[in-house]
Amino acid sequence: MKKNANNTEMSIKERIRELFDEKIVTPYYVAKNTKISEPTLCRILNGKTIKPGSATIDELAKYFNVNPTWILTGKGPKIQHAISEPPAAVYDKKHPLPPLSEEEKNRVIKLIEKLIEKSERNNRTLENLAEIEAQNSKNLAKLINQLTQDNT
Repeated sequence: MKKNANNTEMSIKERIRELFDEKIVTPYYVAKNTKISEPTLCRILNGKTIKPGSATIDELAKYFNVNPTWILTGKGPKIQHAISEPPAAVYDKKHPLPPLSEEEKNRVIKLIEKLIEKSERNNRTLENLAEIEAQNSKNLAKLINQLTQDNT
């Protein structure tokens, strides 16, 4: 199956296989560290289970720190970001802020916009670094495999 930049043409199985290959883990190891059984993981990786259940997808997403939507569809960012609550949800309602003037509100808005832009740039940088790390892991696995074959 042909891959594109967003991995939307890859199957769920191929995206999950990619996660296993990037982290260089086995179904046994992932099963030991998640609530997913080894046979379930093997059925997914062997293509016998075409569409894993939502609990399995969520558990894999949590283990590999990736976006569950990416696993299912290949769309959206691959890496799951730590910030999941909007700033309003973090706001301490017991200690409200004093009223702000219009000028202060505008300054705060501009600062927040700058922080959002910087955060988005940082997220893109982290995604790029994760892709580089994944490629390095693949290369290292290939090298280990070659060295192992050369020694036999």
